[in-house]
Amino acid sequence: MDTAVGRLGAFLVLCLIALVPSCSSDGDDSDEPGSGGSQEPPAPENVAMFRSRSGPPAFEVRWVAPDSKVAIASFTVYESDQQFEDRGQATVVALKPGTSRSAEVELRPDTGVRHFRVSALSADNVEGPLSAELAIDTASRLFFIADRTVNEAFEAFSTDATAAANPKNLSGGLVLGGDVERMFPSPDGRRAAFIADKDADGFLEVYVAPLDASSPPVKVSGTFVFGGKLQPFQVAWSPEGRRLAFSGDKVTPGAVELFVTPADGSSAPVRVSGPGGDVGDFAWSPEGTRIAFLSDKDQNTVRELFVITSGTSKPVKVSGTLVAGGQVESFAWSPDGQHLAMRASKVTAGVEEIFVADPAGETEPIKVSGTLLAFSSIDSDPLWSPDSTRLLFTGDLLSNSVVELFVTAADGSALPQRVSGSAQAFSEVVDFQWSPDGQRVAFIMDKNFQDAHEVFVAVPLSGIEPVRVSGAFASGSNASNVQWSPRGTLLAYLADASVNDQFELFLADPNTADSAVHGSGDLDANADVLQFAWSPDGSRLAMVGDLDTDEVSELFITPLASLGTLAKVSGAMITGGNVSDTFFGWAPLSN
Repeated sequence: MDTAVGRLGAFLVLCLIALVPSCSSDGDDSDEPGSGGSQEPPAPENVAMFRSRSGPPAFEVRWVAPDSKVAIASFTVYESDQQFEDRGQATVVALKPGTSRSAEVELRPDTGVRHFRVSALSADNVEGPLSAELAIDTASRLFFIADRTVNEAFEAFSTDATAAANPKNLSGGLVLGGDVERMFPSPDGRRAAFIADKDADGFLEVYVAPLDASSPPVKVSGTFVFGGKLQPFQVAWSPEGRRLAFSGDKVTPGAVELFVTPADGSSAPVRVSGPGGDVGDFAWSPEGTRIAFLSDKDQNTVRELFVITSGTSKPVKVSGTLVAGGQVESFAWSPDGQHLAMRASKVTAGVEEIFVADPAGETEPIKVSGTLLAFSSIDSDPLWSPDSTRLLFTGDLLSNSVVELFVTAADGSALPQRVSGSAQAFSEVVDFQWSPDGQRVAFIMDKNFQDAHEVFVAVPLSGIEPVRVSGAFASGSNASNVQWSPRGTLLAYLADASVNDQFELFLADPNTADSAVHGSGDLDANADVLQFAWSPDGSRLAMVGDLDTDEVSELFITPLASLGTLAKVSGAMITGGNVSDTFFGWAPLSN
Protein backbone atom coordinates (compact mmCIF):
# COMPACT_ATOMS: atom_id res chain seq x y z
CA MET A 1 0.00 0.00 0.00
CA ASP A 2 3.03 2.29 0.17
CA THR A 3 2.35 3.95 -3.19
CA ALA A 4 2.16 7.61 -2.18
CA VAL A 5 3.81 10.00 -4.63
CA GLY A 6 4.62 12.80 -2.24
CA ARG A 7 3.80 14.58 0.96
CA LEU A 8 1.10 17.12 1.39
CA GLY A 9 2.51 20.59 2.19
CA ALA A 10 2.33 22.24 5.56
CA PHE A 11 -0.75 24.04 4.30
CA LEU A 12 -2.90 20.94 5.01
CA VAL A 13 -1.50 20.22 8.46
CA LEU A 14 -4.78 21.22 10.07
CA CYS A 15 -7.41 23.33 8.31
CA LEU A 16 -10.10 22.55 10.85
CA ILE A 17 -8.35 24.11 13.84
CA ALA A 18 -11.61 25.92 14.55
CA LEU A 19 -15.09 26.08 13.13
CA VAL A 20 -14.45 29.09 10.96
CA PRO A 21 -14.26 29.41 7.15
CA SER A 22 -11.76 26.78 6.08
CA CYS A 23 -8.29 27.79 5.02
CA SER A 24 -7.45 27.81 1.35
CA SER A 25 -4.54 28.62 -0.94
CA ASP A 26 -4.21 30.31 -4.29
CA GLY A 27 -4.37 27.94 -7.24
CA ASP A 28 -6.95 25.69 -5.64
CA ASP A 29 -7.76 24.14 -9.04
CA SER A 30 -4.26 22.70 -9.40
CA ASP A 31 -3.92 19.08 -10.45
CA GLU A 32 -0.63 18.68 -8.59
CA PRO A 33 -0.40 15.73 -6.16
CA GLY A 34 -1.83 16.49 -2.75
CA SER A 35 -4.11 19.30 -3.96
CA GLY A 36 -7.13 17.10 -4.67
CA GLY A 37 -6.29 16.91 -8.39
CA SER A 38 -6.28 13.94 -10.76
CA GLN A 39 -3.37 12.09 -9.13
CA GLU A 40 -3.48 11.96 -5.36
CA PRO A 41 -6.50 12.14 -3.03
CA PRO A 42 -6.14 14.44 -0.02
CA ALA A 43 -5.84 13.18 3.55
CA PRO A 44 -8.89 12.16 5.58
CA GLU A 45 -9.79 14.62 8.33
CA ASN A 46 -10.98 14.64 11.94
CA VAL A 47 -9.73 11.15 12.79
CA ALA A 48 -11.23 10.16 16.16
CA MET A 49 -11.79 7.09 18.36
CA PHE A 50 -15.25 5.92 19.43
CA ARG A 51 -16.67 3.07 21.49
CA SER A 52 -17.72 0.00 19.57
CA ARG A 53 -21.14 -1.55 20.20
CA SER A 54 -19.39 -4.90 20.63
CA GLY A 55 -17.47 -3.47 23.59
CA PRO A 56 -13.78 -3.43 24.55
CA PRO A 57 -11.18 -4.29 23.47
CA ALA A 58 -12.90 -3.36 20.19
CA PHE A 59 -13.07 0.35 19.38
CA GLU A 60 -13.89 2.32 16.23
CA VAL A 61 -11.58 4.70 14.38
CA ARG A 62 -13.71 7.19 12.45
CA TRP A 63 -12.76 9.84 9.93
CA VAL A 64 -14.27 12.46 7.67
CA ALA A 65 -13.77 11.82 3.96
CA PRO A 66 -11.86 14.65 2.29
CA ASP A 67 -13.23 16.74 -0.55
CA SER A 68 -11.51 15.10 -3.48
CA LYS A 69 -11.48 15.68 -7.24
CA VAL A 70 -10.48 12.06 -7.74
CA ALA A 71 -12.54 9.00 -6.91
CA ILE A 72 -11.53 7.34 -3.64
CA ALA A 73 -11.45 3.56 -3.87
CA SER A 74 -10.45 2.73 -0.29
CA PHE A 75 -9.04 3.93 3.03
CA THR A 76 -6.09 2.49 4.93
CA VAL A 77 -5.75 2.70 8.72
CA TYR A 78 -2.19 2.58 10.10
CA GLU A 79 -1.13 2.03 13.70
CA SER A 80 2.16 2.24 15.56
CA ASP A 81 3.43 2.37 19.14
CA GLN A 82 5.33 5.55 18.28
CA GLN A 83 4.84 8.70 16.23
CA PHE A 84 5.37 8.05 12.53
CA GLU A 85 5.54 9.99 9.30
CA ASP A 86 6.53 7.08 7.07
CA ARG A 87 4.07 4.28 6.38
CA GLY A 88 6.93 1.82 6.69
CA GLN A 89 7.12 2.62 10.40
CA ALA A 90 3.51 1.52 10.99
CA THR A 91 1.27 -1.50 10.63
CA VAL A 92 -1.83 -1.64 8.45
CA VAL A 93 -4.68 -2.54 10.81
CA ALA A 94 -7.65 -1.98 8.49
CA LEU A 95 -8.48 -1.65 4.80
CA LYS A 96 -11.93 -0.21 4.13
CA PRO A 97 -13.83 0.61 0.93
CA GLY A 98 -14.14 4.20 -0.21
CA THR A 99 -17.69 4.42 1.11
CA SER A 100 -16.57 3.62 4.67
CA ARG A 101 -16.00 6.18 7.39
CA SER A 102 -14.88 3.88 10.21
CA ALA A 103 -12.85 0.78 11.02
CA GLU A 104 -12.76 -1.45 14.09
CA VAL A 105 -9.44 -1.63 15.94
CA GLU A 106 -8.28 -3.13 19.22
CA LEU A 107 -7.24 -1.11 22.28
CA ARG A 108 -6.16 -2.68 25.56
CA PRO A 109 -5.33 -0.78 28.76
CA ASP A 110 -1.73 -0.09 29.68
CA THR A 111 -0.26 -0.89 26.25
CA GLY A 112 1.34 2.53 25.84
CA VAL A 113 0.38 5.34 23.52
CA ARG A 114 -1.18 4.04 20.31
CA HIS A 115 -0.73 6.18 17.18
CA PHE A 116 -3.22 6.05 14.29
CA ARG A 117 -3.30 7.73 10.88
CA VAL A 118 -5.55 7.18 7.86
CA SER A 119 -4.92 7.61 4.14
CA ALA A 120 -7.10 7.48 1.02
CA LEU A 121 -6.34 5.44 -2.12
CA SER A 122 -7.57 6.67 -5.49
CA ALA A 123 -9.32 4.51 -8.08
CA ASP A 124 -6.11 4.50 -10.12
CA ASN A 125 -4.16 3.11 -7.14
CA VAL A 126 -2.45 6.29 -5.95
CA GLU A 127 -2.26 6.64 -2.16
CA GLY A 128 -2.66 10.11 -0.68
CA PRO A 129 -0.92 11.62 2.33
CA LEU A 130 -1.52 10.46 5.87
CA SER A 131 -4.09 12.19 8.03
CA ALA A 132 -3.18 14.12 11.13
CA GLU A 133 -2.20 11.74 13.91
CA LEU A 134 -4.64 10.39 16.47
CA ALA A 135 -2.72 9.32 19.59
CA ILE A 136 -4.56 7.37 22.30
CA ASP A 137 -2.96 7.00 25.72
CA THR A 138 -4.04 3.63 27.12
CA ALA A 139 -2.63 4.22 30.62
CA SER A 140 -5.10 3.38 33.39
CA ARG A 141 -5.38 6.80 34.99
CA LEU A 142 -8.01 8.45 37.13
CA PHE A 143 -8.63 12.19 37.36
CA PHE A 144 -10.30 13.98 40.25
CA ILE A 145 -10.75 17.31 42.03
CA ALA A 146 -9.94 17.57 45.75
CA ASP A 147 -8.77 19.91 48.49
CA ARG A 148 -6.23 17.32 49.57
CA THR A 149 -3.29 19.69 50.23
CA VAL A 150 -4.89 23.00 51.28
CA ASN A 151 -8.24 22.99 53.02
CA GLU A 152 -11.03 24.46 50.83
CA ALA A 153 -8.60 24.96 47.91
CA PHE A 154 -9.75 22.44 45.30
CA GLU A 155 -7.11 21.38 42.78
CA ALA A 156 -7.01 18.96 39.82
CA PHE A 157 -5.18 15.65 40.16
CA SER A 158 -4.49 12.44 38.27
CA THR A 159 -3.36 9.12 39.66
CA ASP A 160 -2.00 5.95 38.10
CA ALA A 161 -4.47 3.19 38.85
CA THR A 162 -1.85 0.49 38.35
CA ALA A 163 0.74 1.81 40.79
CA ALA A 164 0.91 2.89 44.41
CA ALA A 165 -1.31 5.90 44.95
CA ASN A 166 0.73 9.01 44.26
CA PRO A 167 -1.60 11.67 42.82
CA LYS A 168 -0.06 14.30 40.59
CA ASN A 169 -1.20 17.91 40.67
CA LEU A 170 -2.40 18.99 37.21
CA SER A 171 -3.59 22.50 37.97
CA GLY A 172 -0.35 23.94 39.32
CA GLY A 173 -0.35 26.85 41.71
CA LEU A 174 -3.63 28.67 42.33
CA VAL A 175 -4.08 32.26 43.39
CA LEU A 176 -5.19 32.71 47.01
CA GLY A 177 -8.87 31.81 47.07
CA GLY A 178 -8.68 30.04 43.71
CA ASP A 179 -10.29 26.66 42.99
CA VAL A 180 -10.69 24.18 40.15
CA GLU A 181 -14.43 24.11 39.53
CA ARG A 182 -14.84 21.49 36.80
CA MET A 183 -12.69 19.05 34.88
CA PHE A 184 -13.12 17.45 31.43
CA PRO A 185 -10.79 14.71 30.11
CA SER A 186 -9.93 14.66 26.42
CA PRO A 187 -11.34 11.68 24.47
CA ASP A 188 -7.82 10.44 23.69
CA GLY A 189 -6.95 10.10 27.40
CA ARG A 190 -3.94 12.40 27.09
CA ARG A 191 -5.11 15.72 28.52
CA ALA A 192 -7.71 17.34 30.72
CA ALA A 193 -9.35 20.73 30.44
CA PHE A 194 -10.33 22.38 33.67
CA ILE A 195 -12.14 25.53 34.71
CA ALA A 196 -10.52 27.48 37.52
CA ASP A 197 -9.95 30.93 38.95
CA LYS A 198 -6.26 30.08 38.83
CA ASP A 199 -4.81 33.52 38.09
CA ALA A 200 -7.40 35.87 39.60
CA ASP A 201 -9.76 34.98 42.45
CA GLY A 202 -13.34 34.85 41.25
CA PHE A 203 -12.45 35.00 37.54
CA LEU A 204 -12.87 31.58 35.87
CA GLU A 205 -10.82 30.65 32.80
CA VAL A 206 -10.14 27.45 30.81
CA TYR A 207 -6.83 25.58 31.07
CA VAL A 208 -5.48 22.38 29.56
CA ALA A 209 -2.91 20.10 31.17
CA PRO A 210 -1.48 16.68 30.25
CA LEU A 211 -2.96 13.93 32.41
CA ASP A 212 0.51 12.60 33.18
CA ALA A 213 1.45 16.05 34.60
CA SER A 214 4.48 16.16 32.30
CA SER A 215 4.10 19.92 31.70
CA PRO A 216 2.31 22.88 33.32
CA PRO A 217 -1.26 23.82 32.36
CA VAL A 218 -1.84 26.20 29.46
CA LYS A 219 -4.60 28.82 29.45
CA VAL A 220 -6.66 28.43 26.27
CA SER A 221 -9.63 30.74 26.80
CA GLY A 222 -7.76 33.91 25.92
CA THR A 223 -8.64 37.34 27.27
CA PHE A 224 -12.10 38.56 28.23
CA VAL A 225 -13.51 42.05 27.85
CA PHE A 226 -13.79 43.97 31.12
CA GLY A 227 -16.85 42.63 32.92
CA GLY A 228 -17.02 39.50 30.73
CA LYS A 229 -16.92 36.01 32.19
CA LEU A 230 -16.83 32.36 31.25
CA GLN A 231 -20.01 30.30 31.44
CA PRO A 232 -18.76 27.53 33.74
CA PHE A 233 -21.33 24.87 33.05
CA GLN A 234 -19.73 23.21 30.06
CA VAL A 235 -16.50 22.89 28.15
CA ALA A 236 -16.61 20.42 25.26
CA TRP A 237 -13.73 18.62 23.55
CA SER A 238 -13.99 18.04 19.82
CA PRO A 239 -14.14 14.31 19.02
CA GLU A 240 -10.56 14.16 17.73
CA GLY A 241 -9.28 15.95 20.84
CA ARG A 242 -7.59 18.91 19.16
CA ARG A 243 -10.11 21.66 19.93
CA LEU A 244 -12.31 22.91 22.74
CA ALA A 245 -15.59 24.78 22.66
CA PHE A 246 -16.73 27.08 25.46
CA SER A 247 -19.15 29.95 25.96
CA GLY A 248 -19.04 33.30 27.68
CA ASP A 249 -19.42 37.05 27.23
CA LYS A 250 -15.83 37.24 26.08
CA VAL A 251 -16.22 40.05 23.53
CA THR A 252 -19.29 41.99 24.65
CA PRO A 253 -20.41 42.13 28.30
CA GLY A 254 -23.78 40.46 28.69
CA ALA A 255 -23.66 38.68 25.29
CA VAL A 256 -22.90 34.99 25.86
CA GLU A 257 -21.35 33.61 22.66
CA LEU A 258 -19.76 30.34 21.56
CA PHE A 259 -16.02 30.03 20.93
CA VAL A 260 -13.65 27.35 19.62
CA THR A 261 -10.00 27.27 20.55
CA PRO A 262 -7.06 24.94 19.82
CA ALA A 263 -6.43 22.76 22.86
CA ASP A 264 -2.71 23.58 22.84
CA GLY A 265 -3.36 27.32 23.15
CA SER A 266 -1.46 27.99 19.91
CA SER A 267 -3.94 30.61 18.73
CA ALA A 268 -6.72 32.75 20.14
CA PRO A 269 -10.30 31.47 20.46
CA VAL A 270 -12.61 32.18 17.52
CA ARG A 271 -16.28 33.10 17.87
CA VAL A 272 -18.45 30.64 15.90
CA SER A 273 -21.99 31.44 17.02
CA GLY A 274 -22.26 34.68 15.07
CA PRO A 275 -23.53 37.97 16.51
CA GLY A 276 -26.69 38.35 18.56
CA GLY A 277 -28.42 36.46 21.34
CA ASP A 278 -27.12 34.34 24.20
CA VAL A 279 -25.80 30.80 23.75
CA GLY A 280 -27.04 28.07 26.08
CA ASP A 281 -26.18 24.37 25.81
CA PHE A 282 -23.96 23.22 22.92
CA ALA A 283 -22.49 19.96 21.61
CA TRP A 284 -20.09 18.82 18.89
CA SER A 285 -21.40 16.52 16.18
CA PRO A 286 -19.84 13.03 16.30
CA GLU A 287 -17.62 13.67 13.27
CA GLY A 288 -16.46 17.03 14.68
CA THR A 289 -17.35 19.29 11.74
CA ARG A 290 -20.42 20.90 13.34
CA ILE A 291 -21.62 22.28 16.66
CA ALA A 292 -25.28 22.48 17.65
CA PHE A 293 -26.29 25.08 20.21
CA LEU A 294 -29.31 26.72 21.80
CA SER A 295 -29.67 30.48 21.46
CA ASP A 296 -32.18 33.30 21.29
CA LYS A 297 -30.29 34.73 18.29
CA ASP A 298 -33.36 35.39 16.16
CA GLN A 299 -35.92 36.35 18.81
CA ASN A 300 -35.07 37.72 22.21
CA THR A 301 -35.83 35.18 25.00
CA VAL A 302 -36.99 32.58 22.42
CA ARG A 303 -34.54 29.68 22.63
CA GLU A 304 -34.07 27.87 19.30
CA LEU A 305 -31.65 25.25 17.95
CA PHE A 306 -28.83 26.23 15.59
CA VAL A 307 -25.97 24.40 13.87
CA ILE A 308 -22.70 25.93 12.74
CA THR A 309 -20.70 23.95 10.18
CA SER A 310 -16.97 24.06 9.50
CA GLY A 311 -16.18 26.30 6.55
CA THR A 312 -19.20 28.55 7.12
CA SER A 313 -19.67 31.72 9.10
CA LYS A 314 -23.43 31.78 9.67
CA PRO A 315 -25.27 29.32 11.91
CA VAL A 316 -28.36 27.62 10.47
CA LYS A 317 -31.56 27.39 12.49
CA VAL A 318 -32.72 23.76 12.51
CA SER A 319 -35.61 23.80 14.99
CA GLY A 320 -38.07 25.10 12.42
CA THR A 321 -41.05 27.26 13.32
CA LEU A 322 -42.04 27.50 16.98
CA VAL A 323 -45.49 28.39 18.21
CA ALA A 324 -45.72 31.75 20.02
CA GLY A 325 -44.32 31.15 23.48
CA GLY A 326 -42.48 28.00 22.37
CA GLN A 327 -38.93 27.05 23.34
CA VAL A 328 -36.37 24.35 22.65
CA GLU A 329 -35.43 22.91 26.04
CA SER A 330 -32.73 20.39 25.11
CA PHE A 331 -31.22 18.46 22.20
CA ALA A 332 -28.93 15.53 21.41
CA TRP A 333 -26.99 14.43 18.33
CA SER A 334 -27.69 10.96 17.01
CA PRO A 335 -24.59 8.73 17.30
CA ASP A 336 -24.22 8.70 13.52
CA GLY A 337 -24.46 12.51 13.35
CA GLN A 338 -27.34 12.41 10.86
CA HIS A 339 -30.07 13.84 13.11
CA LEU A 340 -30.77 15.92 16.19
CA ALA A 341 -33.40 14.97 18.74
CA MET A 342 -34.91 17.86 20.65
CA ARG A 343 -37.36 18.36 23.48
CA ALA A 344 -39.40 21.44 22.68
CA SER A 345 -42.71 23.23 23.09
CA LYS A 346 -42.86 23.61 19.33
CA VAL A 347 -46.56 23.06 18.56
CA THR A 348 -48.27 24.14 21.78
CA ALA A 349 -46.88 26.72 24.18
CA GLY A 350 -45.91 25.11 27.47
CA VAL A 351 -46.31 21.55 26.14
CA GLU A 352 -42.97 19.84 25.55
CA GLU A 353 -42.76 17.06 22.96
CA ILE A 354 -39.97 15.11 21.25
CA PHE A 355 -38.91 16.03 17.71
CA VAL A 356 -36.17 14.90 15.32
CA ALA A 357 -34.51 17.65 13.29
CA ASP A 358 -32.36 17.77 10.18
CA PRO A 359 -28.92 19.27 11.07
CA ALA A 360 -28.90 21.06 7.71
CA GLY A 361 -32.19 22.78 8.55
CA GLU A 362 -33.64 21.92 5.14
CA THR A 363 -36.79 20.23 6.46
CA GLU A 364 -39.18 20.87 9.30
CA PRO A 365 -38.54 18.68 12.38
CA ILE A 366 -40.86 15.69 12.77
CA LYS A 367 -42.69 14.90 15.99
CA VAL A 368 -41.93 11.39 17.26
CA SER A 369 -43.57 11.38 20.72
CA GLY A 370 -47.09 10.79 19.43
CA THR A 371 -50.24 12.65 20.41
CA LEU A 372 -50.37 13.65 24.06
CA LEU A 373 -53.54 13.32 26.10
CA ALA A 374 -54.85 16.31 28.04
CA PHE A 375 -53.06 15.22 31.22
CA SER A 376 -49.86 13.95 29.55
CA SER A 377 -46.39 15.41 29.67
CA ILE A 378 -42.87 14.44 28.58
CA ASP A 379 -40.70 14.06 31.68
CA SER A 380 -37.20 13.46 30.32
CA ASP A 381 -34.84 14.39 27.55
CA PRO A 382 -34.72 11.84 24.70
CA LEU A 383 -31.92 9.25 24.61
CA TRP A 384 -30.70 7.87 21.27
CA SER A 385 -30.17 4.16 20.71
CA PRO A 386 -26.59 3.27 19.74
CA ASP A 387 -27.69 2.56 16.16
CA SER A 388 -29.43 5.97 15.83
CA THR A 389 -32.81 4.45 14.90
CA ARG A 390 -34.76 4.82 18.16
CA LEU A 391 -35.28 7.17 21.08
CA LEU A 392 -36.14 6.53 24.71
CA PHE A 393 -38.05 9.02 26.84
CA THR A 394 -40.35 9.08 29.87
CA GLY A 395 -43.81 10.54 30.34
CA ASP A 396 -47.33 9.87 31.59
CA LEU A 397 -48.64 9.15 28.11
CA LEU A 398 -51.07 6.42 29.16
CA SER A 399 -52.07 7.06 32.78
CA ASN A 400 -52.17 10.33 34.64
CA SER A 401 -49.19 10.70 37.03
CA VAL A 402 -47.70 7.30 36.07
CA VAL A 403 -44.37 8.20 34.46
CA GLU A 404 -43.40 5.30 32.21
CA LEU A 405 -40.60 4.57 29.74
CA PHE A 406 -41.29 4.63 26.01
CA VAL A 407 -39.36 3.88 22.83
CA THR A 408 -40.14 5.55 19.54
CA ALA A 409 -38.86 5.32 15.99
CA ALA A 410 -36.57 8.22 15.15
CA ASP A 411 -38.07 8.53 11.67
CA GLY A 412 -41.60 8.89 13.03
CA SER A 413 -42.73 5.69 11.30
CA ALA A 414 -44.31 4.20 14.44
CA LEU A 415 -46.03 5.46 17.58
CA PRO A 416 -44.21 5.31 20.92
CA GLN A 417 -44.39 1.93 22.67
CA ARG A 418 -44.15 1.36 26.40
CA VAL A 419 -40.95 -0.34 27.54
CA SER A 420 -41.39 -0.35 31.31
CA GLY A 421 -44.32 -2.78 31.46
CA SER A 422 -47.11 -2.75 34.02
CA ALA A 423 -46.80 -0.56 37.10
CA GLN A 424 -48.65 0.45 40.24
CA ALA A 425 -50.40 3.82 40.52
CA PHE A 426 -48.27 6.97 40.80
CA SER A 427 -45.05 5.13 39.94
CA GLU A 428 -42.28 6.78 37.92
CA VAL A 429 -39.18 5.91 35.93
CA VAL A 430 -36.33 8.01 37.29
CA ASP A 431 -33.33 6.76 35.29
CA PHE A 432 -32.73 4.71 32.13
CA GLN A 433 -29.85 3.62 29.85
CA TRP A 434 -29.46 1.68 26.61
CA SER A 435 -27.15 -1.33 26.71
CA PRO A 436 -23.98 -0.77 24.62
CA ASP A 437 -25.33 -2.99 21.82
CA GLY A 438 -28.75 -1.29 21.90
CA GLN A 439 -30.64 -4.53 22.45
CA ARG A 440 -31.79 -3.89 26.03
CA VAL A 441 -32.67 -1.06 28.37
CA ALA A 442 -31.96 -0.77 32.10
CA PHE A 443 -34.23 1.51 34.11
CA ILE A 444 -35.11 2.44 37.69
CA MET A 445 -38.76 2.58 38.73
CA ASP A 446 -41.02 2.07 41.72
CA LYS A 447 -43.04 -0.42 39.63
CA ASN A 448 -44.09 -2.65 42.50
CA PHE A 449 -44.23 -0.52 45.66
CA GLN A 450 -44.61 3.18 46.20
CA ASP A 451 -41.24 4.90 46.74
CA ALA A 452 -39.27 1.65 46.29
CA HIS A 453 -37.20 2.41 43.19
CA GLU A 454 -35.78 -0.89 41.92
CA VAL A 455 -33.66 -1.77 38.87
CA PHE A 456 -35.17 -3.52 35.84
CA VAL A 457 -34.01 -4.70 32.42
CA ALA A 458 -36.31 -4.68 29.39
CA VAL A 459 -36.09 -5.69 25.74
CA PRO A 460 -37.89 -2.92 23.79
CA LEU A 461 -40.78 -4.01 21.53
CA SER A 462 -40.48 -7.63 22.70
CA GLY A 463 -43.77 -7.70 24.59
CA ILE A 464 -41.93 -9.37 27.48
CA GLU A 465 -42.39 -7.96 30.98
CA PRO A 466 -39.17 -6.33 32.29
CA VAL A 467 -37.00 -8.39 34.66
CA ARG A 468 -36.15 -6.98 38.07
CA VAL A 469 -32.43 -7.51 38.73
CA SER A 470 -31.96 -5.58 41.97
CA GLY A 471 -34.08 -7.69 44.27
CA ALA A 472 -37.03 -6.36 46.23
CA PHE A 473 -36.70 -3.01 48.01
CA ALA A 474 -38.62 -1.82 51.03
CA SER A 475 -40.61 1.38 50.65
CA GLY A 476 -38.22 4.32 51.02
CA SER A 477 -35.26 2.48 49.51
CA ASN A 478 -34.01 3.76 46.18
CA ALA A 479 -31.53 2.92 43.46
CA SER A 480 -29.82 5.60 41.39
CA ASN A 481 -27.39 6.06 38.51
CA VAL A 482 -27.68 2.69 36.79
CA GLN A 483 -24.76 2.09 34.38
CA TRP A 484 -24.02 -0.75 31.98
CA SER A 485 -20.51 -2.16 31.97
CA PRO A 486 -18.62 -1.34 28.74
CA ARG A 487 -19.37 -4.79 27.28
CA GLY A 488 -22.95 -4.85 28.55
CA THR A 489 -22.46 -7.93 30.71
CA LEU A 490 -23.15 -6.28 34.08
CA LEU A 491 -25.11 -3.42 35.61
CA ALA A 492 -23.82 -1.22 38.42
CA TYR A 493 -25.86 1.20 40.51
CA LEU A 494 -26.08 2.85 43.92
CA ALA A 495 -28.80 1.97 46.42
CA ASP A 496 -29.71 2.01 50.09
CA ALA A 497 -31.20 -1.48 49.73
CA SER A 498 -29.52 -2.97 52.81
CA VAL A 499 -29.63 -0.09 55.29
CA ASN A 500 -31.97 2.87 54.85
CA ASP A 501 -30.09 5.99 53.76
CA GLN A 502 -26.75 4.16 53.50
CA PHE A 503 -25.84 4.05 49.83
CA GLU A 504 -23.68 1.21 48.58
CA LEU A 505 -22.47 0.02 45.18
CA PHE A 506 -24.27 -3.00 43.73
CA LEU A 507 -23.72 -5.11 40.62
CA ALA A 508 -26.30 -7.25 38.88
CA ASP A 509 -26.44 -9.72 36.00
CA PRO A 510 -28.85 -8.18 33.44
CA ASN A 511 -29.93 -11.69 32.39
CA THR A 512 -30.85 -12.95 35.86
CA ALA A 513 -33.71 -11.84 38.09
CA ASP A 514 -32.80 -10.43 41.51
CA SER A 515 -29.10 -11.13 40.97
CA ALA A 516 -27.61 -8.06 42.69
CA VAL A 517 -24.52 -8.37 44.89
CA HIS A 518 -22.57 -5.86 46.94
CA GLY A 519 -19.71 -4.19 45.09
CA SER A 520 -18.35 -1.86 47.73
CA GLY A 521 -17.48 -4.40 50.40
CA ASP A 522 -18.43 -4.29 54.05
CA LEU A 523 -19.07 -0.67 55.03
CA ASP A 524 -19.06 0.92 58.45
CA ALA A 525 -22.36 2.19 59.77
CA ASN A 526 -21.87 5.78 58.59
CA ALA A 527 -20.05 5.10 55.31
CA ASP A 528 -21.59 5.88 51.90
CA VAL A 529 -20.61 5.50 48.26
CA LEU A 530 -21.37 8.83 46.65
CA GLN A 531 -20.56 8.06 43.00
CA PHE A 532 -18.80 5.48 40.82
CA ALA A 533 -17.38 4.97 37.31
CA TRP A 534 -16.51 1.92 35.19
CA SER A 535 -12.97 1.61 33.83
CA PRO A 536 -12.89 1.79 30.01
CA ASP A 537 -12.33 -1.98 29.72
CA GLY A 538 -14.89 -2.85 32.40
CA SER A 539 -12.42 -4.71 34.63
CA ARG A 540 -12.59 -2.27 37.53
CA LEU A 541 -14.81 0.28 39.20
CA ALA A 542 -13.75 3.54 40.82
CA MET A 543 -15.87 5.07 43.55
CA VAL A 544 -15.88 8.16 45.72
CA GLY A 545 -17.12 7.88 49.29
CA ASP A 546 -16.28 8.17 52.99
CA LEU A 547 -15.36 4.49 53.13
CA ASP A 548 -12.29 4.86 55.35
CA THR A 549 -13.07 7.88 57.51
CA ASP A 550 -16.54 9.21 58.25
CA GLU A 551 -17.32 12.38 56.27
CA VAL A 552 -13.97 12.28 54.43
CA SER A 553 -14.63 11.50 50.76
CA GLU A 554 -11.78 9.67 49.03
CA LEU A 555 -11.25 7.81 45.75
CA PHE A 556 -11.13 4.00 45.69
CA ILE A 557 -10.82 1.21 43.12
CA THR A 558 -12.26 -2.28 43.26
CA PRO A 559 -11.46 -4.94 40.62
CA LEU A 560 -14.22 -7.24 39.41
CA ALA A 561 -11.89 -10.17 40.02
CA SER A 562 -11.98 -9.44 43.77
CA LEU A 563 -15.11 -7.36 44.08
CA GLY A 564 -15.37 -5.39 47.31
CA THR A 565 -11.60 -5.28 47.86
CA LEU A 566 -10.91 -1.56 47.95
CA ALA A 567 -7.67 0.23 47.11
CA LYS A 568 -7.50 3.93 47.97
CA VAL A 569 -5.85 5.90 45.15
CA SER A 570 -6.43 9.54 46.16
CA GLY A 571 -3.47 9.61 48.56
CA ALA A 572 -3.25 11.24 51.93
CA MET A 573 -5.78 14.02 52.65
CA ILE A 574 -5.36 16.98 54.95
CA THR A 575 -7.82 17.31 57.81
CA GLY A 576 -11.11 18.42 56.32
CA GLY A 577 -10.08 17.50 52.77
CA ASN A 578 -12.44 15.73 50.35
CA VAL A 579 -12.52 14.36 46.82
CA SER A 580 -15.34 15.85 44.76
CA ASP A 581 -17.89 13.23 43.74
CA THR A 582 -19.02 15.30 40.74
CA PHE A 583 -15.96 15.59 38.50
CA PHE A 584 -13.89 12.44 38.63
CA GLY A 585 -13.41 9.40 36.42
CA TRP A 586 -11.13 7.29 34.29
CA ALA A 587 -9.04 8.71 31.50
CA PRO A 588 -11.08 7.65 28.46
CA LEU A 589 -9.94 5.62 25.47
CA SER A 590 -12.58 7.06 23.15
CA ASN A 591 -15.64 9.25 22.75
